Amino acid sequence: MQFNMAVNPVREQNSLTVINGGLMQLSNILCRQQESMACSNGVKRIFLFSALISLILILSASAYGGGLSPEDKLFIVGAGAYEDKLWDVAALAFSRLLAEYPASKKAEEVTHLLGVCHTQMKEYQFAIKVFTGFLEKYPKSSMLQIVLIRLGEVYLKSDNQNEAVKIFQLISSSRDIDKNADAAIFTLGETYVKMGKYKEAVEEFRNFPQRFPESKFKNESYYWAGEALFNLENYKEAKNYYKKFYDLMPEHPLSDDALNGVAWCEYKSGALKPSLAAFNMLISKYPDSELIPAALFRTGNINLKLSKSNDALKAFQKLVEKYPKDRIAIDAHLELGKLYTQKKEYSKASPHFIKAQESEIIEMKTEASYYLGESEAAREKYNDAIAAYERIINYGISDMSWVSLAYVKIGVNKERLKLWDDARASYQMALEILEDKDLKTFAEGRLKVLKAREAGKN
Repeated sequence: MQFNMAVNPVREQNSLTVINGGLMQLSNILCRQQESMACSNGVKRIFLFSALISLILILSASAYGGGLSPEDKLFIVGAGAYEDKLWDVAALAFSRLLAEYPASKKAEEVTHLLGVCHTQMKEYQFAIKVFTGFLEKYPKSSMLQIVLIRLGEVYLKSDNQNEAVKIFQLISSSRDIDKNADAAIFTLGETYVKMGKYKEAVEEFRNFPQRFPESKFKNESYYWAGEALFNLENYKEAKNYYKKFYDLMPEHPLSDDALNGVAWCEYKSGALKPSLAAFNMLISKYPDSELIPAALFRTGNINLKLSKSNDALKAFQKLVEKYPKDRIAIDAHLELGKLYTQKKEYSKASPHFIKAQESEIIEMKTEASYYLGESEAAREKYNDAIAAYERIINYGISDMSWVSLAYVKIGVNKERLKLWDDARASYQMALEILEDKDLKTFAEGRLKVLKAREAGKN
C-alpha cells in the first residue's frame, strides 16, 4: 500500500522507522495479551488506546517527531500499524484522526484504510459502513472503483451475495474500468454461474480477456465461459472455451474438469467417437481425478451406442473393481448384468443385478430386480426369481406397469413349480391392475389354462 502523506519525505521515513521499532515491541505485547486473556471490548479498547498514546509519545520523543503535527503523528502511527498488520491499532489511530480532523487532506485515504482494517478484523458491518460512507462523501474520488471493489468483497464475505452482485455490476458498467477490478469482475461472473444466470456470466467472461489482458484470472475465465455456455446448451462454443483453457493450463486444478467439459460437449452434440477419445484421454491423463468413475461409465455407455459391447463391458468392469463404493458403480453393475444376460452368462449376470438393487433410485432398483428375476429363471432357480419379482411389488413404485408385470412373472414361475393355485392368484392380481393389452391377453390365457386344468382334474 502506497500512502499519500503531505509531510517531509525524509522526516516521514525516519518517523516510520521509529514507529516500526515501537510497533514490533507492541506486536509482541498484543500477542501475549490476546493469548493470556479473553478481554471485553471495553478493556481491549482501553488497552489499544494506551498503546496508541505510547506510540505517539515514542514518536514525539524521537529526533524526528518534534516537528510533526498531532494529525501527522496519528497518521504515521496508523500507517505503521497498517504495514505491520496490527489492524486494531491502525483502526484506532485512523478513527481518532477522522474524528479529530474531519477536514484533513488525508481523510479520504484514511477512510479507505479504516475500511480495510475492519475487513481484516472480520468486522464486516463496520467495514460496510465505512466504505458506504466513503462513497457518499467522495463520489468523484480517484479511489472510487477500489472502494467499490472492497465493498463488494465485504458483502461476499458477509454472505450478502445480492448486494455484492449489485456493486460488481456497477463496476462492470464503468467506461474506464480499473485494472484492479479484475478479481471483482471475475467473481461477478462466477457468482452469475452459481446463481444460474448463465447469459450474464457469458457476457462477463467473453469480455474478460480484452478488459483485463494482464490479469492472473484471464486463462481461468475461458473455463468459466465454457461452463456458462454449456449450461446454455451452446456446446460448440463451450467446447472451444474448455479446450482453450485446457491447452493453456493443462496442470491447473480445473484442467481435468475442462477436458471433461470437452468430452461432454462432443457427447451432447452426438459426436460419439470424439467424445469417447476425450473421456479416454481424461482417464489416462488424470487417473486420480474424482471425475474418473463417471468418465468410465460414460465410455461404457458410448461403447454400447457404438455396438462395442466387449469394450463397454471392460469399462464397466474397471469401474466396479476400482471404485466399488462410488455411487455410479451401482449403475455400472446394472449394465454389466445386462451385458452378461445378452451373452447368456446368467451366473455372471445375477451378482451384478443383486448389487444394482442397492440403488437409492427406486426405478433402478425395480429394473435390477426384474432382470435378476429373469436371470434366475433362466438358471431354473424359480424361487429366487419369484423373490426378485416380489421385491418389485414391495418397493412401492408408483408405476403400476412394473407391478402388474411382476405379478405375471410370479404366476409364470409358480406354474413352473407346479403351484397352480398360487399361479392363478398371481394372474388374477395382475389382471386387476393391468393396462397393457398384450400382457392382459397373456394373463387371461394362462388363467383359462389353469381353470381348464382344474376342471379336468375334477
